[in-house]
Amino acid sequence: MDWVRFREQLLRDRRHRDVPSVGVTFRLQTTALFFVNDMPKIKGMDEPTSNRLRYIETEYSYLSAELYESKKHNPIVRKADPDLKQVWLKRKDVLEAFASLVVNAYENDEPIAPECVMRDSKEWTDFDDVKNRLLGLFESTGDERDIMTPEAIHQVSHMNGVEVSKTKIGRLLKSNGFSKIDKKINGVKKRFCTGIKQIIISNDY
Repeated sequence: MDWVRFREQLLRDRRHRDVPSVGVTFRLQTTALFFVNDMPKIKGMDEPTSNRLRYIETEYSYLSAELYESKKHNPIVRKADPDLKQVWLKRKDVLEAFASLVVNAYENDEPIAPECVMRDSKEWTDFDDVKNRLLGLFESTGDERDIMTPEAIHQVSHMNGVEVSKTKIGRLLKSNGFSKIDKKINGVKKRFCTGIKQIIISNDY
């Protein structure tokens, strides 16, 4: 049975019973969708997996309860609506609408992802060890007086050929023990990464 016939039969059956049955056996292949504030570590990141993964970055992080209160000063943080996960996403009509959207959006030709999506996805699937290359550019001093802005860290990385987004830089630094603070400079509040210095390699002998 081809996909078009299968889809038509699926839609017909859905009108008459809760659980559709088409009388065909096939191997289930799906695409996992993650809506997360931090990219999870995916086990088994082999080449076929990396070829299928698409990372789409959003503008804001949505946090709930105590976590939101502790980070609400961050301009990219918004308060999460708890009903979205606990109530809305579990409604039968919402699940059916999402399933219908996926089924009806199916095309024989694979859609072309925007360049920005492919670039961001490559950061999380590239077999090149970006993490070690990035951390090799900076020294952890443990001294809170040693500070760098995210923009400065990103610039140093770019100048040394480590092409990685500010978002991933922040997450890599956080996972390796670096912390951030807000500090006023000339009356303007800025965000800094603390306990960090650029490693300067001298060519003098």
